[in-house]
Amino acid sequence: MRMARGEFVALLGANGSGKSTLLKTVLGALALSAGSARVLGLAPGQGNRAIGYLPQRRAFDSGMRLRGRDIVRLGLDGDRWGLPLPARWSRAGSRAAVASERVREAIAMVGAESYAERAIGECSGGEQQRL
Repeated sequence: MRMARGEFVALLGANGSGKSTLLKTVLGALALSAGSARVLGLAPGQGNRAIGYLPQRRAFDSGMRLRGRDIVRLGLDGDRWGLPLPARWSRAGSRAAVASERVREAIAMVGAESYAERAIGECSGGEQQRL
């Protein structure tokens, strides 16, 4: 990848595709596992004063062990994590079963099924925002 002096570049890609990893490598915050990189003719991290970077704010620490699904479940009552998800209690279903179904529906609505079982701290910033 090459960029000209003064050029503005936007990185676009799906959640987990490596956008943040590339930027961390360019800034010298993450070592390459293979190959080499030059940034402004210097080793990564040595040209940082000439690079503008606005990092994504992560909502959850990388050590947070709650699953994404658990975080969504906390939103059902709206007490701490946001607006409550309307509960449709039925005579046939238990409160827990109905809550599980509402969580499943919410996760499906944002397309987060593939990572909802992971620890929220292991999800990318974009994945955390969806959950």
